[in-house]
Amino acid sequence: YRNLIRELKNKNNYSDLINKTLIYIDKNYHQDLTLSQTASEVGVSYSYLSRKFKKECGLGFSDYLNQLRIKKAKKLISEGNINIKQIVNQVGFNNYNYFFKVFKDQVGLTPSEYENKDNN
Repeated sequence: YRNLIRELKNKNNYSDLINKTLIYIDKNYHQDLTLSQTASEVGVSYSYLSRKFKKECGLGFSDYLNQLRIKKAKKLISEGNINIKQIVNQVGFNNYNYFFKVFKDQVGLTPSEYENKDNN
């Protein structure tokens, strides 16, 4: 995954602030992560980070975080070692129904449909 961040960094020439933010998100996505907390961690106000993040990454903090979490969830589902309810917590969603909605919105399938698609 570090290679992905390096690729993104090289392709998009993110500022040091956004690089630092992306690395922090990557290390902590499985926890209850907020824009405020992340901004505090990287040393800027949340409104400044929000603007910079959207400008440089092309999407908002929460959207990016959800995309990352769903990407991690898809990988875990594909590996097939743990059930979906465990995956929900492992990738940082506190609420199964919200995870389900975000997953379906992003992937076009429910987590179970995705899991079954993989097994066929």
